[in-house]
Amino acid sequence: MAGTLRIGSVTSAFDRLLLEVLERFRNDWPDVELQVSEIDTHHGRDRLLRRELDVAIIRQSGSGRGLSSVPLRRDRFVIALPASHPLAGEQGAVDLARRVDLVELSLVSRAGEPEPITRHFIDCAQQTALGD
Repeated sequence: MAGTLRIGSVTSAFDRLLLEVLERFRNDWPDVELQVSEIDTHHGRDRLLRRELDVAIIRQSGSGRGLSSVPLRRDRFVIALPASHPLAGEQGAVDLARRVDLVELSLVSRAGEPEPITRHFIDCAQQTALGD
């Protein structure tokens, strides 16, 4: 097999797992050129639909509008807090729907407009806190 495989991936997927998969692929199909680029989730779907990518590793389901998706893994989110914050001593998962005190925390994210999944998370947290 020869040709080019164009892969777009969100930043969080550039870890050991993806690198190992790409290395195995390169060993199994040395005549296939791999073009790997960093993308945001919504750009990944758009680029797939425009046939600018062959594969997109994104955060949300890519199903619908002529696309299908297969779950790859589940990411865990963490909250970074000052040691003096009441949540800092808790063990296990935090139920955000029950933690109105998180409304006063600032969200630190990468520069630019947040991805749709991040925006959705922020909106849900604000609605929960405000009782909407």
